[in-house]
Formats: sequence, structure tokens, C-alpha cells
Amino acid sequence: MTTQSDWIEWEGGNCPVEGWVTVEVLFRSRLGSSEGQAKNWDWGREPTPKSYDIVAYRVLDAKAGDRS
Repeated sequence: MTTQSDWIEWEGGNCPVEGWVTVEVLFRSRLGSSEGQAKNWDWGREPTPKSYDIVAYRVLDAKAGDRS
């Protein structure tokens, strides 16, 4: 189970976890969050802020054997 305190602020850059790890990401727009494998998200930032920039994330599933 996750809580609000599980969110990790993100300033952009290389993906902070292995690509197969399931994460929930929060976008700059703050209109909601999305879940999926880390490799499916754009973790970088463009020079001009965009509504789809990731501003926080939390790990939902990092089981070592789940690398599909």
C-alpha cells in the first residue's frame, strides 16, 4: 500500500529506476497520475515546462523477477 508520503519529487533527467519497474507518475498539470513500467515514460525535461513533465513518482512494484 502506498501513501502520499511515498511520492518522490522529480526534477528531470535519466530514468531513476530500472525500466521494468512499475511506477506511478504525477505530471506537472496535476490532473491525475498514471501507472506503468518506467521505460514507458519520458523522464527528461524540455527547456520550456510542459504539462506532461513528470514532477513526482513512486515505485509500485519492483520485484526482481518481474522483468517483462
